[in-house]
Amino acid sequence: FMTEPLISEIYIWQLAMCIIGSIVLGIGISFEIICDATVIPGDGMVIAIASKSKIAFANIKTMFDVSLVVASAILAFLVLHKIVGLREGTVISALLVAQSVKVNSRWTRKLKPLFWNVDKRIRAKQLNMINNIKGK
Repeated sequence: FMTEPLISEIYIWQLAMCIIGSIVLGIGISFEIICDATVIPGDGMVIAIASKSKIAFANIKTMFDVSLVVASAILAFLVLHKIVGLREGTVISALLVAQSVKVNSRWTRKLKPLFWNVDKRIRAKQLNMINNIKGK
């Protein structure tokens, strides 16, 4: 009932909601990653590939999401002989979510210490003090 006013038959409004939703999802994924929280399987796979390959998360996420869209289009065509359920919004989301993560990670990364437990905060302060003494 809270999102009912957002439902529209007007195409441009649907497109705007897709873009806004993709940006909000990107912000959520940025927080999910910096919090070291439990991640959804798709993002967990992307994190694992990115950490092993040393390629940026956003680049792997884009490739992963686009590959899922392509695979679903191929499967739909093979099974149903037509593409069903995939339109421009799906493609926009596949491309835009990862870019939103990339842009938002710049500022969400700065919030990471807020999510540390007390012991980790103390160790970070001690390490900072040691580095200041050593002149690093």
